[in-house]
Amino acid sequence: MIYDGGTTEHVFDIATAWRNIDAMLKPGGVVIGHSPCNNWLNHGFFQISPEAVYGFWQGTLGYDVLDLKLQPLRPKLAHRTATTTNPHDTGARPRVKGKLPSGAPVILAYAVRKPVDRSRDGADVYQTDYMKRWTD
Repeated sequence: MIYDGGTTEHVFDIATAWRNIDAMLKPGGVVIGHSPCNNWLNHGFFQISPEAVYGFWQGTLGYDVLDLKLQPLRPKLAHRTATTTNPHDTGARPRVKGKLPSGAPVILAYAVRKPVDRSRDGADVYQTDYMKRWTD
C-alpha cells in the first residue's frame, strides 16, 4: 500500500510522480490518495479531479477504482460527502452524485488497486470522453 496524503500535487511533474508510485507498488497493491480537488487556490501546483483518477489510474494503467469520494474540508460540512459517476461506464466526464457545499474547499479521497496482470502499457493518458468520441 502506498499513501499519498497530499504530496504529489506539490510536484510539478505529477505524471512522473504517479508513474513512480506505480513502479514502486507491487501487483495487487493499493494506492490511497487524499488531494485537493476544488477551491484550493495556490495550495499546490494542481487540484486533482476525479477525471485524473479515472483517466490515469484506471484508463491508462488498468487499476481498479475501489473508492472515490469528494469530501468538504470543513468538519461541520463532513456530512456533505459526494461521489461521482465513472466515465468508463458512462462515456462522459464524471458527474457529481450528491450535493457539495458551495465554495467550500473539497478533498478528493480515492483508493485504486494495481492489476495483478497488466494488460495496458500506460503510455498515453487522455480524458475518457474524448477517447469515446475518437473511437465512435
